[in-house]
Order: sequence, then C-alpha cells, then structure tokens
Amino acid sequence: MDIKLAVVRLRTSLHDLAEFGEGSLGNAAKAPDKGLAVKLRPLIKALRDADRLVQEAAATLDSLEWSVDTLSHPDDEQAEGKQMTPQPPDALDQLVACARALTEDVRQTASFIQGNSTLLFKRASTPPGNNGEWLEDYDYVNLESRESVAQQHAEIRDALPAELRKSYDVLVKEAESAAVISEPKAASGDELDPNDRQVLTFYAAQTVTYTTHLTHAIDAFLQTVEHNQPPKVFLAHSKFVVLSAHRLVHIGDTVHRNVMRPEVRARVLQCANALSEALAATVHKTKKAALQFPSVTAVQEMVDSVVDISHLARDLKLSMVQAAQQPSVVQ
Repeated sequence: MDIKLAVVRLRTSLHDLAEFGEGSLGNAAKAPDKGLAVKLRPLIKALRDADRLVQEAAATLDSLEWSVDTLSHPDDEQAEGKQMTPQPPDALDQLVACARALTEDVRQTASFIQGNSTLLFKRASTPPGNNGEWLEDYDYVNLESRESVAQQHAEIRDALPAELRKSYDVLVKEAESAAVISEPKAASGDELDPNDRQVLTFYAAQTVTYTTHLTHAIDAFLQTVEHNQPPKVFLAHSKFVVLSAHRLVHIGDTVHRNVMRPEVRARVLQCANALSEALAATVHKTKKAALQFPSVTAVQEMVDSVVDISHLARDLKLSMVQAAQQPSVVQ
C-alpha cells in the first residue's frame, strides 16, 4: 500500500507538472525571443513522455490490483543454481526506472522556467487609479522569492490596524506550514478497502487541516471588510482564502482520480467542482469590488461569494471524512 500511495503521488504530481510545462511552452511560443520555445520544447517532451509512461504503468498495476504474487520476482536463493530465463521488466520495474530518471528532467525544466519567468509570464495590465497596483491577476503564475513574499507581508501588516495584525500573522504562518508536503503514514487497523482505505484516510485528514486554515482566512478577510479596509488590504487577505480553497479543490481532484469506489469518486468530484466554480466567482467579484471601491453593492457581492466558499468547503470536508469512516471491508 505504501508503494501504491507513492505511485499515486508521482502520477498526480508529474501530470500536473507536465500540464504546467505545456502552458509555459505555449507562452514561450508567443514570446519575442523565439529561442525560448526551441530550448523548452525538448524539456517538456521529456516530461510528457515520462507522464505517459507513468500513467500507462500505473493503469496496468491497477488492473492487476497491485497483487504481490504477480509483481514479486524470485529471490536470489530460489534462483541460485537454476537456469532462469530473464524476465522483461514489468510495469512496476518501468515505474521505478522512470522515477529514478525523472530527477534531472524535472530539475532542468524547473530551472529553465524559473530563470525565464519574466519572459514567460506577464502580469495583466492594470487599470488606472490608486487600486491598480494592488489588483493583481490571480491566474498569473508568480515565482517570487521568499524574501519578496516576506517583504509584501510586512508591508500589508504595517498597513493594518493593530486589532487585525494578530489574525494576519496567523494566516501567514498557516500558509507557510501548508506549503510543506506531508507524507502519508501507513494505515493501521482493519482496511476499508485494499485500494481506498489509506488514500481516503490521509486526504481526509488533509482536508480537515486545510478547511481550518480556510476558516481562519475567511474570518480574517471578513474583519477587514467590517473595518472598512481599502482594496490593498482586503485583496491581500483574499489571497489566503483563494490559496486555502484551491488546496481543497486539488485534494478533491486527486481523490477522484485515485479512489476506486464509484460513489465516493462521484460525490467528491461534485463537491470539488462546486468549490472550484465558487472560487472563480470569488476571484471575479473581489477584483470588481476593488475596482468599484467603496461601492457597498460590490463589496457585499464579494462577501457573499466568500461565504459560499465556506459552505462548499464544508460539504467537501464532510464527504471526505464520511468516506474515510465507512465500514471496513473484510477480505
């Protein structure tokens, strides 16, 4: 089961990276420097080829139900003194070999994209007015240094009233801690299902954690509205709401793609899609509120959309927790 979880994480992360690489390549093709696309294309092709191999191998292993008897090889003692016909590498062997070779491909791709980020990714042009410099495009992929982010947080904190600084400090701390990827622990006790139990237990716990972070972010955001803070402040707080909600959507998508039980997959996907749509609406209405500030109507629409996120995140959390707590299947 530990091997399967590692493959699930590899499968998901590599696919997401390959998709991001394709988007970067599209931007490179439109850049004034045509040499960017020429240099980036073979790097992305290597990721795409690896992604296809991993997806196919993982699908083969799923069809074999990860049977130990099928995947195991004769040990040295059994093979000693016998003329054994060499066996071709199976799906698991191919996966291991691919994972070992991936490190350098990923390093080169990430290094190239980060080094050319100012050419590959452009900020959307901002409208005139005092709020323009703070109205950043949420869809922009921002590769900022830790020092730059810390400076931005310090500037926002200094602009806050004293009574709002403590809650902002909590948001920053939670965002930093959430960036550290946790490792799933081995399942204990009886199994819900040989394919699903450990995945659901791990991601249900992650969902509870990130929902708590989202609740803190929403509470702090609403406080900025109650204190009639300017767009510079409520936009900064809304980013923590978007970040926490996006993590929940990603978890829902990951569970949908890697859990076998149909009713669980359908319910989690439904909740994740609803949360994703609400998240997009909130981004739009937050930008609108910043542009039309201090319009009461626009601000209220923004607040209502954030409250919708809170309700839908709760639905996703409940669906995950309830799925993880289903009665165990006796094998």
